Amino acid sequence: MRLPDFFILGAPKCGTTSLYSYLRPHPSLFLCYPKEPNYYCTDVPVIRHLTERDAYQALFEAAPNGALLGDASASNLYSVAAVPRIIADNPVAKFIVCIRDPVDMFVSYHNQLLFDARESIADIEAAWRASRNRFGNSDEIHPQNYAYVCGTGRQVVRLLQNADRGNVHFILFNELRDDPRNVYASVLRFLDVK
Repeated sequence: MRLPDFFILGAPKCGTTSLYSYLRPHPSLFLCYPKEPNYYCTDVPVIRHLTERDAYQALFEAAPNGALLGDASASNLYSVAAVPRIIADNPVAKFIVCIRDPVDMFVSYHNQLLFDARESIADIEAAWRASRNRFGNSDEIHPQNYAYVCGTGRQVVRLLQNADRGNVHFILFNELRDDPRNVYASVLRFLDVK
């Protein structure tokens, strides 16, 4: 059984779901369903849906021969454990990283948590302060630790300390939103598929 060739990473609300939906129909790619099994996020048990390797590999059983396998678990970016574990399994894994202005991302992410009833504080500044009270200055990895989840700068630095720079492709949310065709083409070039 094979493991993924590429991973779509990113902070919440940075376009990973849109990119996943654009790439999924491509005949040379096979992206698993569900989109975010979070198998490699061993340090974030609250979001990890699959813990057994066999169950994870089963997500790729239907892949056609020769297709590149992909996993779009965005949280692999903020998990400390994920990227080193991915590279241990596949040293040439490729990473597509969706990023966004952290303030815009926080606003959108907070709204999503409100909508999902995972956040009860509607005022955005009060929610940020409450997160600081919940987690202080800690790097506790939890979806409601806004400072940690939205700290994409240090997450990208950590990724680049682990992964070969030639195996990392960045996508800015604004570019994906404004010019999805060009971003799609750049991803296909990065993955070396037609």
